[in-house]
Amino acid sequence: AGIDQGISVFDKDMKLLLWNRRMLELLELPDDLLYRGFPLLSLLKFNALRGEYGEGAVDTLIANRMKAIRHMEPHRYQRRRPNGAVIEISGRPLPTGGFVTTYTDVSERTLREEELERRVAERTARIEENEKRFRDFAEAASEWFWEMDADLRFTFISKRYFDLSGVAPESVIGHTRLEFARARLMTDEAEKWAAHVADLEHHRPFREFDYAIAKQGGGKLHIRVSGVPVFDRDGKFAGYRGSGTDVTREKTLAEEILRQAKTDSLTGLANRRAFYEVASLESERAARYSRPMVAMMIDLDHFKRINDTYGHDNGDLALKKFAEVCKSLIRKNDLLGRLGGEEFALLLPETDVAGGLEAANKLRQQISQSVVRNGNLRFFFTVSIGIAELKTDLDDMMKRADLALYEAKAAGRNRECLAAS
Repeated sequence: AGIDQGISVFDKDMKLLLWNRRMLELLELPDDLLYRGFPLLSLLKFNALRGEYGEGAVDTLIANRMKAIRHMEPHRYQRRRPNGAVIEISGRPLPTGGFVTTYTDVSERTLREEELERRVAERTARIEENEKRFRDFAEAASEWFWEMDADLRFTFISKRYFDLSGVAPESVIGHTRLEFARARLMTDEAEKWAAHVADLEHHRPFREFDYAIAKQGGGKLHIRVSGVPVFDRDGKFAGYRGSGTDVTREKTLAEEILRQAKTDSLTGLANRRAFYEVASLESERAARYSRPMVAMMIDLDHFKRINDTYGHDNGDLALKKFAEVCKSLIRKNDLLGRLGGEEFALLLPETDVAGGLEAANKLRQQISQSVVRNGNLRFFFTVSIGIAELKTDLDDMMKRADLALYEAKAAGRNRECLAAS
């Protein structure tokens, strides 16, 4: 009772040993279908016949499923059922043979992720449309004009530029492009700037070159400039003239959309996608230079009970409290991410097993002593932690950490467990 996951256990002969009612509910199986010793093959056939595995010949669909099952490897994937529900299916082999499988309804989470992706796509499209509209306007009436002489010294910049930047005209007029760059440039793309300087030195036209400068009094101004070389009647290079526009808002909005796409909105941590992107690079670097690294898979214990007892708003506060405590304990180069629901991951570069165990114990103890407050409400919660060291690659490390987490929860929760070597 109270378990929100469906569970099934099959023995080494692919016969059903255990199952619960939540499994029947999530998979919409008849109450009288299963019995102890029910063959897995029969369950696969039942599902295939009612379209659970998509279109195709039933025998082929069953054969493909059995081929994957016989590998007896830990796995986790999502399956969209014919009724539209999305079920996350996680299976792990048992030491005695056979395997245990859990079924979790992640429909709401999937809908939220799909909605976020849709919103990001819409915002990106709007940015692209705004940039195109702005370029169209700039062709007719640019925000400011500028001119340089044959030595690439600024001889004229219209007033709009100085209004935006707060820079005094005498600090720019009469100075070369490179002198200006050394004083004000905030762009860290050295290759991009070098290519721009090469265009200037070879008297080539350029369009929509973006860079950032320091505003007088603080802040950053993102600028987009275009320019064409000017030649006198004899064909001798006489300088440049062009236009510039302020693209700070567009750049800031684009950066914010990128940040949102990689950030969990509730906790402010890296989301699953961002965590694995960074973790992949970090683990490759650690493997390349033979540096130690450990990973933790962390679950809030009895999180459904917290939601049922105190409400989802207070459940969210527990997640935020967990993130807050973690961020206060981890180092600058450690990577913390929310993978979904109450599941988190922590990557510790330059850390061996002993250091990982010490960090996990400290984190777990600190969490257990942290109180969640909301008005007059006070409550505590605990976490279970699985730990694994980097041996081959990121995927292997995270799978072993996940198995260790399962062992910690099976052993009673509120503990850390080290993955087997």
